[in-house]
Amino acid sequence: MPQSHIRQPGFLNFTVRRTLQVMLSLSVIMLGTSGLAHAQQETAPDEYMAYNDDAYTISELNYLADIPLISTATRLPQQRHESPAAITVIDRAVIEASSALTIPDLFRLVPGMMAYHTSTNTSAVAYHGMSDRFPSQMEVMVDGRSIYVPLFSTVIWDTLGLTVDDVDRIEVVRGSNSATHGSNAFMGAINIITRSGLSQPGSSLKYTSGSLNTQNFEARHSGSYSLGSYALSAGELSNDGSDTFEDKANRRYLNFNTVVTPNLQDTLTVNLGFGEGFTDVGDLDSAPNLEERTYHSNTQHIKWQRILQNEAEFEVRYAHSYNNLDADKLDIPTVQQALELTDPVLIALIPNFIAANPLRKTAEVGDIEQHELEMTWRKQTSPANRFIIGSGYKFNRARSLELLDTGTGSVKNVPGFSVTGNTAASVTGYSMLAQWWNMPLPATVAPGYHRAWQQIIN
Repeated sequence: MPQSHIRQPGFLNFTVRRTLQVMLSLSVIMLGTSGLAHAQQETAPDEYMAYNDDAYTISELNYLADIPLISTATRLPQQRHESPAAITVIDRAVIEASSALTIPDLFRLVPGMMAYHTSTNTSAVAYHGMSDRFPSQMEVMVDGRSIYVPLFSTVIWDTLGLTVDDVDRIEVVRGSNSATHGSNAFMGAINIITRSGLSQPGSSLKYTSGSLNTQNFEARHSGSYSLGSYALSAGELSNDGSDTFEDKANRRYLNFNTVVTPNLQDTLTVNLGFGEGFTDVGDLDSAPNLEERTYHSNTQHIKWQRILQNEAEFEVRYAHSYNNLDADKLDIPTVQQALELTDPVLIALIPNFIAANPLRKTAEVGDIEQHELEMTWRKQTSPANRFIIGSGYKFNRARSLELLDTGTGSVKNVPGFSVTGNTAASVTGYSMLAQWWNMPLPATVAPGYHRAWQQIIN
């Protein structure tokens, strides 16, 4: 009896434990099954929306769409991860999502770059803290045409004649790119690519009203014809500036671009621009002295591309721009206040001083004319190798009595006229050196040669 009494409880205990384990396992399985069914029940509407929403639909156009390529770093069309430089691309989707009102505001999205206002209507863009009213060593281009103003060694953004609606994307090279774009690109290079007529065909009108009595009118029309496409944009931008400095501005612009493809080998691109207006400029220190500066500008940019045999391409580009920055001449009250004159004898000599020195009320004036000619030849030597060779010539001419001590007569016959020019020839090769070095990414070799000079004609 004692043995059976001991065995029976042991058997009962074993049976109870086994039954509990089986019941517990079944309950967990049932719970997991119900949870899975509940999860499927919850995700079913999302999957239904994914299959029926146009935003989730994948069509053959997704496979036939062009892969985004950049060319600012090496002048070779390549994907961004293949580029040998740190590059930030601000595409159209980012521009529309940013709600930026001006182009300089977009550069706040670029790592290491500073975009700031020197007054209400004047801006500056610098990289790695190299900032002042006239940040230099940053090459800025519009469709490959340099807008770097040699008279001030910077970019005058308020005379650009473009708005954020005219921009398709912006390519920013964060770091020195002198081998490709010359000495102006010591800190970096920016290329602003404008929208073509095929990007968004149709017409649009835009009106913006806001603080500081901001009144902006913008119009755009684009379309296509038998040989290509075209786009036309115009607008007027104005505001009264801040209440403290009253640095008002008014700008008007007109832009036209067309792309002509008469055959399968040739492509002709023409960009024309015109702008005029005024902006109050000056130094906003403890004693600000702002003066109204007017500007008149016009640009012409022509590019011809031809596809050759054996996967080669030839390109010729010519660009011309002219900027006239002017302000009111010095008058007797301005000179008297600037020199703090109280002696009537000295005040009587002010007209003679003005006649001998017909200066403007601000030194940020002058005439700037720029010519740029460039030829490029590209060749695909193999699936893993590309080659590009090109040469360019730039001629910059400036005249300013305040900055260069030049006269006011004919441009060609002014004593002390400053002539600056530079020639640049660069060779850039692209090769899959990673295959040799067991590197995960291809490498780019970019040797370059540049020569520049400045001549003062007295």
